[in-house]
Parts: sequence; C-alpha cells; structure tokens
Amino acid sequence: MILQSSAAVATKIFQERYEYEMKRPESMRAVAAMAGTALLLSMGIGSSFLGGVATAAAGSHKKGVLQPPVIYGGFQHSRIYLPQGDVAFADEAYDFKLGKKKSEVLWRKPEAALGPPDFSDYEADRLAQKPHFLCLGSTGSVILHFSDNALVDGPGPDLYIFEPSISRTSSIVLEISRDGVNWTRLPDQVQTAREVDISKAAKPGEPYHFVRITDASAIDEADQWPGANIDAVAALNSALKISIDDKALFDDDNKFVAGAANELNKVKDLWENVNGNKVIIEAYGEQIGKMHTSEKVLQEQVDQVKDWLTKEAKIPADRISTQIFEDARSLAVRDVPKEHGKDSRVDCTVILNNRDTVGSGITTRPVEYIDGKWNSNLGPVIIAARFNPKTKQTSIAGEWVEVPTKGAVIQDGTYNPKTGDLSFTFRQYNQTHGTGTFHLGADPNRVRGQWKSEDGKTSEWILERPLY
Repeated sequence: MILQSSAAVATKIFQERYEYEMKRPESMRAVAAMAGTALLLSMGIGSSFLGGVATAAAGSHKKGVLQPPVIYGGFQHSRIYLPQGDVAFADEAYDFKLGKKKSEVLWRKPEAALGPPDFSDYEADRLAQKPHFLCLGSTGSVILHFSDNALVDGPGPDLYIFEPSISRTSSIVLEISRDGVNWTRLPDQVQTAREVDISKAAKPGEPYHFVRITDASAIDEADQWPGANIDAVAALNSALKISIDDKALFDDDNKFVAGAANELNKVKDLWENVNGNKVIIEAYGEQIGKMHTSEKVLQEQVDQVKDWLTKEAKIPADRISTQIFEDARSLAVRDVPKEHGKDSRVDCTVILNNRDTVGSGITTRPVEYIDGKWNSNLGPVIIAARFNPKTKQTSIAGEWVEVPTKGAVIQDGTYNPKTGDLSFTFRQYNQTHGTGTFHLGADPNRVRGQWKSEDGKTSEWILERPLY
C-alpha cells in the first residue's frame, strides 16, 4: 500500500513492521522476504514530495510509470534495490515452452512470473490452486516483455530473476531483445537469484523490451520443480516508457489527430519529472492480418513525434533518437480481433541519467552519485536519493543492515550536491536512534563519514561502491 499521509505516520507504520520482522525466527523472516515483504520508499513521486517510509506488500503491481524506490529480499537474505520501484518488473509473458522434465500442472502458468515476487508457500499454492511462480522444467523457456519500462545497461548489475526459494539458484541461458525477433545472448551462463550484468551483450544507451530465459540446469529426477523457477524478473537499471496506440496519435492520412497532444503531454510530463538523458521514439507496425504498415508510414510517425517533443516539450533534438520496426514481435493474441491493435503503436522510452552519464562539474556532485547500494565497514547500506525537479529538493531514505538479524531504517535524509554533504537519521532493530553524516569528495565511489548514536557513541563510517 502507498501511504500518502505525513512522513511521521508512514515511518511509524514501517518501523512497527520492521520490528515485527526482526523479532521473528530467521526462517520465517526469510519466507516473508521472499513473499515480497518490501520496503517502499515514498519520496518525490511526480509533483508530490512525500518523504518517510512505508511498507508495501509485493504483488500490488501499481500502475503508472513514476513509482517510489523499493527494496526486496533476495537469495540468502540479499537485498535487491529497484530505484524505479515496481515498474521494473516484467509485465507480459509469451512463448512458454515446457521443458523435458515437467513440474505439476499448477506451476506451468507463465503469468505467475509477472509483477513483483509474491510466493510464500508451496502448500498454500496447492490449496488455493493459484501458482505464485513459474516452473520452466528442465530445458524449458519463456519470453517476458516489459510494457511500461525497458531494461538498459547501467552501472553495476542490470537484471535480477527472483526464485521462490531463498536457497535455490538455477543455471539459465539469458537473451535480450529490442523487438522480440532479434536476440542477443549473454556470452556467459547466468544464474537465477543472482544480480546479472548485461554489458557484454547490450549496446550502450539502447532499451531492451524483451528477455528470453531458457533453463540450462541438469535434469534431477527427484526434483518436484525441475529447472529454473521464476517468481519475478526485475530490471535493476530501468528506463521508463510511455506506449501510445497509433490511433490515438494519427488519422488515416498519418497526420496528428485532435487528441494527440494529450498523449504526448504524458511524455513531456515524464521528462519534466525525472533526470532524463535521452528519449528514444520507436514506431511499430501492424503484425497481424493483411494490413502491413510501411516503412514510410512508420518513419513519418517518429519524425512527427520527435518534432512535437522538440517544439512543445523543449527536449533538445540531439537528445532524441528514433527507430522503426516493421517486423517486430506481435504482442497481440492472434485469434482475438480486438487485440490486434496492440502492435500498431509508438513507444517513447526515457533513458535516465545515472552516475556514469550524468557528468560532474567542478562545483556539483549529482544525487546519482550517492543513490544505490554501498558496502561499508558497518554493513551493507542502500541509499535511495531522489531530486525533485519541481520542488528542487533532494530526499534520502533507505536501509542499513549490519547482519540479517540487525538492521536499521534510514530516513529524513538530506544531500547537498554543491558541497557533497549527506546526512540522515536511522532507527535500529533495538530501537536505538542515531545519525549518519558524510562527505562525498573527489572519488564518487567512496564516502567518508561518522555514525553517532543517541547516547553519544560515535564511530567512523566509510561507504564504498561494490566491485562487480
């Protein structure tokens, strides 16, 4: 749930849930983590500036592109940080091919792999006859599509595949694609429940809308759930996408219709609310039936959209690129006529700045420099840093985990890009309050600071970027 009340109320609710989890036996907390007990960091969504922290039950796959950052539990108590929130998860499944050794029929439904991780118990699935993960079976495969976001190559790992068990990981072959037709395979074998870097297969700055996962594990005759089991798939480095039906933009003469500006204003609003690096406009043609969209028509469409975005949204022309796809993968159900329109569309994907692309001036250290996961001498730290372009404020939230049973909520943080000074308060598992104060110097991968508890105890606190 999203709590849009005061920061104090949101924080109180989160702390009560956090304390409850920390008092539970390790095994039960592990199950809860994999069931999707997530930390939802409500901060700077669109034109609002919420602040504070609230709990979110995974499985409530919120609609809308702008969402708060969220942290999920992963393999062996690892913490998975999604800067763009639940929009990061795959939304549609295609071409599920069951493997040689099969699971029970219940876990053969590909839609169970969509949205946030929500598995909690095998027997609960059986009793409800509702699966919460997809079992590929040995050598099985599935194609997943990101409909409101895209996978991109960014700093550190880019993709994470959630398994339903905190102690299980499977070997897979992973492929990525822009159009669902032409695929690029990661050269190395990949493991589920591990953070995956796609840099060896991805082109810099390109959005990938599809992933294909093929099980590559050895056949185990005793395994009830053979092959890779997929609870959810998330783009850790995620672009944001507005997909528009071409009929909402163009008439039969391929000219803008009266309401086209209403649709394109969604792209304008998105650009104004994020720190965008560039916009990629992609036009897709009809894939089903006799109506094949020509290259000329598609090129006219992307040119008109680009012209509107440069003039009306004031996006520099050199930060907009276009691409057309005459023969992309169809997203429609072939025997359902009303589905056929899904293929004729224009996708506007906003590639966000990250700490590698945002650049640094002499007098500024962008918020992207501090956002994300850090190692530290006091345990792993996740800092969610958001700059709100409308309010000109930076909000800081997150978590710090000394060990799996000893964690702390980070809240009420501030960051000054001009000075590199960062501060926040925290509340630990044992109710201890304290503060962290840091300074980001010339090295953006290292932050030095001090931990101070409410009783006056202090210690040096050094944050360093993980080496991937």
